[in-house]
Amino acid sequence: MRAVVRPPGLGLRERVHALADGRLENDWKAAIESLDLLRAVGMKARREIDAEFDRLRRALAAPPLLIDPVAEQVLVVSQDAGLRAGLRQALQSAGHAVVEAATPAAATKILQVQGSRVVVLDWADGSEMTALCRSLRQEQGPRVYLLALSRGMDEHSVLSALDAGANDVLSAPVLPQMLIAKIQTGARATRVLAAAEVERSHSQRTQRSLELRNAELLQAAGTDELTGLGNRRALDGYLPMTFAQALSEGHPLACLMFDLDEFKVINDRLGHDVGDQALRAVGLVLRQQSRGMDFVARVGGEEFIMLCPQTGEEAALRIAERIRLAIAAPQPDLPLLSVSVGVAVGAAGYPDAASLIRAADQALLQA
Repeated sequence: MRAVVRPPGLGLRERVHALADGRLENDWKAAIESLDLLRAVGMKARREIDAEFDRLRRALAAPPLLIDPVAEQVLVVSQDAGLRAGLRQALQSAGHAVVEAATPAAATKILQVQGSRVVVLDWADGSEMTALCRSLRQEQGPRVYLLALSRGMDEHSVLSALDAGANDVLSAPVLPQMLIAKIQTGARATRVLAAAEVERSHSQRTQRSLELRNAELLQAAGTDELTGLGNRRALDGYLPMTFAQALSEGHPLACLMFDLDEFKVINDRLGHDVGDQALRAVGLVLRQQSRGMDFVARVGGEEFIMLCPQTGEEAALRIAERIRLAIAAPQPDLPLLSVSVGVAVGAAGYPDAASLIRAADQALLQA
C-alpha cells in the first residue's frame, strides 16, 4: 500500500512514495521533467521581460515629438489670385483648411463670421493691409497669429509689418516648407493660449463659486436659523467694531434689548410650533422697523437685540416704543404678543462694548 505525499511549496512534481516497509523511493524521472518545464517557463518569462525593458529603453531614449501637426483654418488675404492659389495648395497639402479674401474689407467680414486664428497677409497690398493688421492685433491681441508676406523683404517692409502687429514676415514667393513651419508654430501658439484662457476662465469661475460659497457659509454661521436675523456669533463680530467706531467718532450708540413676554407660557399651552411662529413674528417686526444702519440679532431663546448707531436716548426710546406697539398688534393664528424693552446708550461712559450690553440687559430686567 502506498500514499502520495506532496510537501507544500516544493514547486516540483516530485513524487515521494512511502512504501509499506518504510523505504522512500524518489521518482527522479518526474523530477527531471519538472525541472525542464520550470526552466522553459523561466526562459520564456526572461525573454518577455527583456523585450519589455528594450521597449521602455527605446521609448525613453527617443525625444518627444514637439513638431506635431496642427490642423488650422488659415485666412489668406491678397489681391493676387495666383499667390492665393499657391498658398492654398501648400497649406491644404499640410492638412489646413484655407479661406481666401481678395481685400481687407472682405477679410474683415470673414473674420466676423468664422474667426480664423491664423491670418496670412500680402504686404504688397498697401496701407489697407497695414490697417487690417493693426486692427486685428488691437482687437484680438495674441489670440491671432499674423504672418506677413513681403516680396522685397526690404528693411522698411519688414519693420512696417512688425510695427503693425505681425508676428513674423516671410519673403514671397514662399518656400512651402518654411510657410508650413511658420503656420504650424503660430497655430500651436494660438491654441495653447486659447487653452490657457479657457483654463483661466474656468479657474476664475471656480474661484468665484468658492468665494460665493464661503460667503454663504459665513452668513449661515452668523444667521439665526429660525428668524433669519443675526445670531450671537454675528453680534460678537459686529459689536466691538461698531462700539469702537462710535467711541472714536463721538457718536452715540443705542442698544435695545427685547424679551418676548410669557414665552414659556406660549410654548407650554399652545405648543412649540406656535412658540416658534411667535419668535418669527417678533423677528419680522424688528427687521421691518430697523434702519439700514441698524443691526438686529436673536441672542437667546426669546431675547433679541438691536444696535442703532448714531442714535441718542430720545430717538432710541421712540424706536423701542414703535417696535413694542407693532409687536402688540393682533396677528392671525397667534395670541396677543408683548415685549419688554431695555435701552442703554453709549459708547461714551462705558469702558467697553460688553458693559453697554450689560446696561441694556439690566434695564430690561427693570422694565
